[in-house]
Amino acid sequence: MVRIKPGGVRAGLEARITDIFYPVTGQVATDGVVYSPVATVGTTALEVFTALIDPGVTIGLQQLGVGLTQTITGVSAANGGSINYYWRVRTEADILGTQNLLKKFTGAYVNITGTYLRPVGTLIAAEDTFSHNAVTIGSIPFAPIRISLMAQTDNLAALYTVKVKNSSFVQLKGIAIPGA
Repeated sequence: MVRIKPGGVRAGLEARITDIFYPVTGQVATDGVVYSPVATVGTTALEVFTALIDPGVTIGLQQLGVGLTQTITGVSAANGGSINYYWRVRTEADILGTQNLLKKFTGAYVNITGTYLRPVGTLIAAEDTFSHNAVTIGSIPFAPIRISLMAQTDNLAALYTVKVKNSSFVQLKGIAIPGA
């Protein structure tokens, strides 16, 4: 009888995992698109969107692909500035520690995009997509991962709203870690 450890993978077997996750869920908007909850952004850096991408088992991450689309709208009459934003990722996985006990491993956030500066006028929506099928993963060794969008404005009088579209995706490729 083959004994399967927690995590669904037998030691000595390589179980390759490739999966695509769509982190935005919710109700369909009047324009026919599903968006994340809207966040209002000011001059303090704010996490406007976050999602845990969990493949169901801990995997040694080999490749991370993303297609991330956010919509930014200027909502105050004093919009004379721009909004800065960037995407980041960190590991939030259970890994085997000493004495074969699972321990929580939470890595530091790693930026997967540069910081973008986006001018947006009053009541005008601007949409940007960041897409890459081979994000550098040197500091993101394991999945599950948490993906996050950070934003802030450079104008004290300006306010913006930010939301993420449901066409956004995260693709994980790796090998399942037995027992984790």
